[in-house]
Amino acid sequence: MRVSQSNFNLYEEFFQSELGKKFVNLLMVNGKKNMAKKILLICLFLIKSSEKNDPIIILKNAIDNVTPGVDVRTIIIKRTKFQIPIPLKEKKRISMGIKWIIESSKKKKKKAPIYFKLVEEILAANSKQGVSFKKKKNIHYLANSNRAFAHYRWF
Repeated sequence: MRVSQSNFNLYEEFFQSELGKKFVNLLMVNGKKNMAKKILLICLFLIKSSEKNDPIIILKNAIDNVTPGVDVRTIIIKRTKFQIPIPLKEKKRISMGIKWIIESSKKKKKKAPIYFKLVEEILAANSKQGVSFKKKKNIHYLANSNRAFAHYRWF
């Protein structure tokens, strides 16, 4: 799929925002930022063609659905391992959500370009389904079952 400079101008605000920069930087491989921008732009166009809503709103909603509220860390106290739930800051939450979407789209077994897999995962996360959303649910379940050990947290 070809991408022209005029197509970049449609979503220039998004690419200049903090969320857009973060997504592009996490999608980038081997320092090829321009390629990562093109992949994200193609994803936005594919979302626009398949859905009625604005693709940026769909992407933000998908990231919000996948971002975890807490994380589980393992610490050792008196030779016993405890998994302790730790609340996350906003930047870390968004970063983890984007990473999970990208990882789960890369792990798909389909023989298709990355932007098709990424669109599929974004749409699944938007509708609260998919691998990345399941990962969030599993972490929240772990944190909820280990909340009795929260008093061991000192950091």
